[in-house]
Amino acid sequence: MNYAGIYRDKLSQLKGKELTVFLHILMNCNHTDNPDFIFNNRVVPLKRGDWITSIPKLKELTSYSDQQIRTALKNLANLTYVLTDNLTNQGRKLTVVNIDNFLHKSSKLTDDLTDDLTDDQQTLNRRLTINKKDNNNKNDSKNDNKDNIMRDFDIFWEAYGYKKGRKPAIAAYSKAIKNGASHNDIIQGVKRYQEHIHTTGKQGFILHPTTFLNQERWTDEYPLIQNKGDSYNGKPTEPSTTEILAAIVKDQEAKQHNFQSLDECPDWRSH
Repeated sequence: MNYAGIYRDKLSQLKGKELTVFLHILMNCNHTDNPDFIFNNRVVPLKRGDWITSIPKLKELTSYSDQQIRTALKNLANLTYVLTDNLTNQGRKLTVVNIDNFLHKSSKLTDDLTDDLTDDQQTLNRRLTINKKDNNNKNDSKNDNKDNIMRDFDIFWEAYGYKKGRKPAIAAYSKAIKNGASHNDIIQGVKRYQEHIHTTGKQGFILHPTTFLNQERWTDEYPLIQNKGDSYNGKPTEPSTTEILAAIVKDQEAKQHNFQSLDECPDWRSH
């Protein structure tokens, strides 16, 4: 006795999830040979009883979990109902063994399902191809971004001048950029830092470039350093209280010791 072209008496050994999964395979597999089927941009000849599908597709059809579907396919393979051939990580070919024992060749339903199957498999194939292209585009974007970071880092490396620990400095620079810092802000911060080092004469105490980046020292602001006798806004700078006291003490000592000039008098602060 058959129903919709399926010989039900041949399914007596199956029950539960294995039966449900097998019926979906029967209904969706190729019901005629298709020697020119395209999968992932290559020809994969399919015979009657073959079906290229995936675990996500079977989940969608059955509402079972990944593990339940994998277990059902394993049990069907052990019973020699279905053979499995993994084509890629995204698709696998299932083959119904001796399909003529389960499905009538001349059933009208078989012809209708073959047309639906072709559309369904081509749709799946297009989705897999699109996903592959999307992944390639994402990889290209990541590579371009990495190249831009390395190009900007080389500019930073040359501008900073103190070339120690390039590898950790690259990691620190990349982290700074990913956290929102701009290349221009970092370079401007390097210039301010170098001017500060030159003005204060601290060339022997330059920060390691990795430290400069990790501590976000490009955001530092430095006070204006003035030399003695410099003017501020056109006005001479006023001597400090300490300088005034030093001059008075030095003048008194010069008088007491009859020094001919203040330059001959020792500095009171060294006593």
